[in-house]
Amino acid sequence: MKLDYVFRAKFRDGTHYLQTPDDVSLTTPGRSAFFDIVPRLAEVETFAITNGRTTLKVDLRDGSFDLNGLKIGAGNPDVPHGPQYELVYFRRRQEHFTSDGKRVGGSCEYHIGWTSNGQKVTVSLPGSSNG
Repeated sequence: MKLDYVFRAKFRDGTHYLQTPDDVSLTTPGRSAFFDIVPRLAEVETFAITNGRTTLKVDLRDGSFDLNGLKIGAGNPDVPHGPQYELVYFRRRQEHFTSDGKRVGGSCEYHIGWTSNGQKVTVSLPGSSNG
């Protein structure tokens, strides 16, 4: 599957991880790039997805979102600032088939956000549809 958006994670120590369009782990062959992030999830400060034109970022310090430099959410005012925000990232794929099983297309949505105290907030961007 060709990725429409790649992610960039910034960690509290100032280091970054940039996913490549191939979506392969740098440490474990056969795994996705996100596999490299999992051991450091508690250290993620910001997480962004971009296609070079559109960038959506979540700031896990305060729960806010940023779309192309414009803050689009102020986070959850009921949650104090700090490491209480945990990253949510997933891709939702849909495949379309004819009644005889022939694939006729598909689509993918990219979701990023946070979970905190039982609440989950995500923002999604549509990927390209392909046939």
